[in-house]
Amino acid sequence: MFHQICPQMKINDAMERLSYEHKEVLVLISVKSMSYAQVAQALGINVGDVRMLLSRARDALQTILETPLPAEKKHRYIPPSWQGYIGNMEIRRAA
Repeated sequence: MFHQICPQMKINDAMERLSYEHKEVLVLISVKSMSYAQVAQALGINVGDVRMLLSRARDALQTILETPLPAEKKHRYIPPSWQGYIGNMEIRRAA
């Protein structure tokens, strides 16, 4: 639910789950607005490798963003010492 309110947090969380290489290429091109040639020079790789890394990084990011988050627990944690008490309350309510 929180990610529906703040989609930027979902993107930040997804970026944290990417590999270092994918994150590096995405940040240099998308955030720092560097050209493919500048990124290639900065990383010491050729432009074709930059394009390949960027494509794979975008695919990985999309996969992470499309994967649903685990459902939040519907019930609070109940200490074992309370379980009998709460169980008795539920039985009394039902009666």
